[in-house]
Formats: sequence, C-alpha cells, structure tokens
Amino acid sequence: MLSLVVQRAKETDSLGFELESLAADDGLTNIFLVKKVHPDSPAAKCGLRQGDQILSLCSTPIERLPHEEVLVYLKKGKKIPFVVLRPWLKTVMVNTIEINKTKEQKLGFQLAEMSDGSTRVADVVPGGVAAGAGLPRGSRLALLNGDSIDDMPHATVLASMSKATKISITFLMQHTSTALISHVRRQDTAEPIGISLETTDGAVQRTLASAVKPGGLAALAGVQQGDQMLAINGTPVDQLTHDQQLELIKADEVTQFAYMRPPAPAESVARFLILSRNNLQESLGFAVATMDDGSTEVTGDVTPDGPAGKAGLKRGDRILAIDNIPMDTVPHDDVVHLLLSRVKVEVMVLCIIDESEA
Repeated sequence: MLSLVVQRAKETDSLGFELESLAADDGLTNIFLVKKVHPDSPAAKCGLRQGDQILSLCSTPIERLPHEEVLVYLKKGKKIPFVVLRPWLKTVMVNTIEINKTKEQKLGFQLAEMSDGSTRVADVVPGGVAAGAGLPRGSRLALLNGDSIDDMPHATVLASMSKATKISITFLMQHTSTALISHVRRQDTAEPIGISLETTDGAVQRTLASAVKPGGLAALAGVQQGDQMLAINGTPVDQLTHDQQLELIKADEVTQFAYMRPPAPAESVARFLILSRNNLQESLGFAVATMDDGSTEVTGDVTPDGPAGKAGLKRGDRILAIDNIPMDTVPHDDVVHLLLSRVKVEVMVLCIIDESEA
C-alpha cells in the first residue's frame, strides 16, 4: 500500500497517465488501474507505475464511483493525494528459531559467506535437524544466540554452531507477496464479520488478521489468518489506530480489505554451479532477466550442450549470487557483465525441485 501525491504546475496540466476501469467480480464495484504512465510527467515523478490499482483519491475511496466521476477528481487541484495498491510487494520477514541436537548430530545445513560479509544458508538437508526447526534455504543469518553474526568471522560462526547442542538463530527471509482485495458484505453493521486484527510490536509495525472465524463472513470473502492488512476501505492501516480500524469496519455494510499474503513456498534447493567456457566469445547458453520483485531469473531455454546446460542450470532457476556477490541489489546490466566478463564463473542458484526427478 502506497500513499503518493501527484503535483502539477496548473490545474489544466495533464497528470501524465492513462486510467483504465474494470468491473469487479461482485458486479457492484470498479477496479481502477493505471494503464500507462508517460515519462517525465507529474505521475511519473511522484512514483506512479503502470499496473498500480488506485484505491482512493483525495482521501475518497473510488471503487463505487463511475469512471467519469473519477476523471472529475483527477481534474481538481494542483496537488492530488493517491492511495495505490501495487500488484507485487516485497517484504523481509524476521524469524527466530531454536535448534536442539546431541553432540553427535549434525545440524544439517550449509552456510555460504557472501562478498558483502553476510552469511546465508546455502543448503538445508531434508529431514535434518535444521529443516525440522524451520530454517529455510536462501535466508540470511542475523543473530546467533543473540549476538550479531556480522561481527563474527565466518570460521567463528561455524565453530560456534558445531560445538553447541542448543542454538538460537535469527534470520531474514525476503518474500514477494501478492496484494489481494476482498469485500466483506453483511445485512447490517451490527452483524460481526468474524475477524480479529492485531498490530505487531517492533520497529516495523504490521496489522495482521490474528484470527478468522471458520465459515464467517471474512473467511467466506477469502481473508485468512495471518494475512497482513494494508488498507481498510481505501485508508492505509498505518495511518489508523486500532480503534479507528475497528470503527471503519463497523461503519458500512460492505468493508473492503486490501492485504497481502506470502505465496506458498515451492520446494527448492540452493546449489553452487561452475560455468566454464573456452573463451569469452563462447556463449554461456542461457539468458537472464530481472523480475518484478528484483530477483534475477534464468529465462528462455537453456542450451543443453552449452556451459550452463552442462553445469545443470535450468529455466526458472533464480540466481542468488555470482562469484559470492549477492544479486539482491545488483542492476541487470551489472549481472550480465559479471557473467560475460570471465571464462569461469561460480553461480549460486535457487532451483525448484522437479518432483519427477526427486
């Protein structure tokens, strides 16, 4: 959920974007999408993007307004506040797990030290101690027994883990979440909708559906326990107190919830592959693309007898690191340069497990 303000020099100036309206599945409301944003326009400068769904203008929810009336709002004033829902949102989840083992047991996971000094989980053995505790592949370790791993040499991290029988690990995991919208309808405002909201503590506060009554109105509308609320009736929840959230829910027979839900993780494994070629002119035999969530993914067919195909790289694999350089924040052009500027390159990839190969 994003709050943006589009500013223009004069009311008669174009905002610089095209609007598209679609009828929602309920047949009663509309979905307003940004069809196109013109370069260097007021809309582009404020951060509006193609595909954004506009929920409100000037603090007014627009889902029940006809297209023509929304256009009237867009023509009013030099400064127009927007609340938009972006189809893909990136979040970083922070989790702490406890691992208990005997001295003879192995932890069942491998760590990789990255070029930026961070420590990531390169592989987790299925059925092992770490897997049972819930440690995910690709996660970044932050704390070991309450102490920052960033201040520890990699060898110290490994030694501390191998000797201990009880370990506390705090890790970071980046998720790409799909933004969803549900409309909860009832006969009158006194009827309960079967949902409880809770705001988490911490530096980044989140409003979660802490409980959703099975068979209740919220559940029937598609809301699930654990969903992170973004907006209620077009108003971002981070602008509301808990009491104000409840007041908005009770204010009307129809309540619109905008929320996100992390997708169910596919079974995957992190692997290190060596791509070798005879010279810099030889093709690696694959193409990469930067996805909407910022990740680097192998796209198109991989040439079977090329360096990538021989190493085991497959279409859909996600490249986590190249020669120990994490790809989280590397621009696409730099990714291509890293791959093409050397004859031998090591890539760390996240591979989706094919059940037919398991």
